[in-house]
Amino acid sequence: MSVADGVVPGADDPADAPGGPSPSLNGRAGKRDLRLEPLAGKVGLVVSGEIDIRNRPVWQSALDRLAGAGRQVHLELAGLRMIDAGGVGVLLTAASRLDADGGIVLYDPPRALCRILGVLWPDAVGIEVRER
Repeated sequence: MSVADGVVPGADDPADAPGGPSPSLNGRAGKRDLRLEPLAGKVGLVVSGEIDIRNRPVWQSALDRLAGAGRQVHLELAGLRMIDAGGVGVLLTAASRLDADGGIVLYDPPRALCRILGVLWPDAVGIEVRER
């Protein structure tokens, strides 16, 4: 198979090929999808799937809307399998836009997210981690 066939050799998902579908708010079906659902009763989202360079604009847009909607944003991350450093950077940028009394509350974030925060942004403000 070739790129002309819509498949990049070594890619897990044909949709990852150049010209494949781009992620939407709810991502696309497949192993590497990103799903963003409203969080009941709070300003926030239930996030599942993966966040990386391919869907970072969707992630950024969703966080930008939430940061403009309230003092505190809640993110349920138990279903988040992977987030890259760029995705964590977007999260910190959104947190910096919220009121001093607000911030972003992360529920059950993956360990990798906490490691990225600890290594790259050890003094980050506006992020609170909680477990349910």
